[in-house]
Amino acid sequence: MPFPNEHAARLRDPNDMDLDSFRRTAGGRRITAPGTEQDFVSVEVPDNIDIIWAKLRGKAEPADPPLAQALRFPTKDWTEAQARKWLADNKIKPQEFEPATGTEAKTTPKGIHTPGCFATHMGLWMVEPHEFGRIVEAVKAGAFPMKAAFPEESNGEFQPGPDENGLALVPLFGPMTKGASKYEGASTVMTRLAVKDAARNPDVRAIMLHVDSPGGMVAGTAELADEVSAASRIKPVHAHIDDMAASAAYWVASQATKVTANRLAQVGSIGTVAVVEDTSGAAELAGVKVHVISTGKHKGGFVDGAPVTKDQLADLQERVDGMNEHFLAAVSAGRGMSMGEVRKLADGRVHLAEQALALGLIDEISSLEDAYLELARVSGLEARKHDYDDESGKRRMTASAEATVLLGRLRDAEK
Repeated sequence: MPFPNEHAARLRDPNDMDLDSFRRTAGGRRITAPGTEQDFVSVEVPDNIDIIWAKLRGKAEPADPPLAQALRFPTKDWTEAQARKWLADNKIKPQEFEPATGTEAKTTPKGIHTPGCFATHMGLWMVEPHEFGRIVEAVKAGAFPMKAAFPEESNGEFQPGPDENGLALVPLFGPMTKGASKYEGASTVMTRLAVKDAARNPDVRAIMLHVDSPGGMVAGTAELADEVSAASRIKPVHAHIDDMAASAAYWVASQATKVTANRLAQVGSIGTVAVVEDTSGAAELAGVKVHVISTGKHKGGFVDGAPVTKDQLADLQERVDGMNEHFLAAVSAGRGMSMGEVRKLADGRVHLAEQALALGLIDEISSLEDAYLELARVSGLEARKHDYDDESGKRRMTASAEATVLLGRLRDAEK
C-alpha cells in the first residue's frame, strides 16, 4: 500500500499467506475479518468492494477455503471517509488502512508512479521464472504493498561498518532492480555502494554477502558483480545463500572468494530471459488494426496489437544471447571453471545445495552462523556463537552485525 485509485484495508499479513493462492474477486460474499470488539467478525461484503483471497502459508490443507486477506474500495464508488465508515460500522479492525494514491496525493510516497519507477522495473531479466511468476501474480492481486522507494528517514549516506568481530554483513534479499523499488527487494546500485564502502573501510576486515534472491533485472547486475569481485581482491568476501540465489543473484554471489549455502538452498538458474506477447490476434478479434509508423523495421517492434515478426524475435534473441555471454564469462572467472563447463550448467535449472556443491556452483553447505564464524576465522579474527534472541526467538549474530544492513539513499559512488 498505497494503491492507485482504490483504498486498501489489509486484514491479514501477506507474508503469512501462500503466494500461489492469491486471487481477487468482486464482493457479494461473506468474509471473516479481525474485529474491533471481538477477535473476528463475519461480514457480508457489498458488490462494489473487491476481496483479496489467500490461504495461510504451510497451514492450510488443499481442501481448506481461502481467507480474506484484504479489501479494496474503488475510488469511483468510495471516498476515504466512506470506506473507513463502512469498516467501522461493520466492526472490522484492519491491520492497516491506506487511502488511494489517485485521490490522496499527500499519501503517495516518493518513487511511486514516476519515470524512475518505470525504468526500475522495465528491461530484460535474469530471474528464476517460477518464483518471479509468483511475485508478479501477488503484485497483480494487490498482495504486495507499495512503499516509498526512498524512505524519508534515510539520511542520504551509506554507513557500512564492522560489527564487534570486524565483519560487515551486506544483504541481497528479494527481486533485484537497479534502483530502489516500491515493492522492496534489492537495489543493485545501493548494494554495490555498500560493498564498495565496506571494501575501502579499514575497520572492516571481511565482508559477508547474505543472499536470498530469485534474481532480477539485467541492468545493474554486472556492475554489482564486478564490485564484489573487486572487493574480493582487497579482503575476504564470502557469499552465503539462504534458500535461494538464482540467475542474477547467483551471478553476483559467484564473484565472492567463497560461496556457502544452507542445505535446502536453490542455486543456479543460469540464463537470461525475455518474454514477448503477440497480441495482434486479440486485437483483430476486437476489430482493431494497429499501424506502426517508424523509421526502421526494428523501430516500434513489439507494440501492443501489432504482429511480432521473425526479424524482431531474432534481434531480441541476439540481445539475450549477448547479455548471457557476459553472465557465463563472469561465472567462469568467479568459480574457476572453463566456459565449456559453465555452458553445460547454463540450462536455466536451479539445483539444491547438495547438487550445486557437486557441480562446483558452491564451496560448502553451511548455516549462516557457521559461515560467519568461518569468515571470521580466515580473517584472523576471534568470533563466538551467539545465543537465540530472547524476545524474537530467532538466531542472530549481534545487534551490531544486524546494524550493518545498509539503509540510505543513492550517493555518488566515486567520492
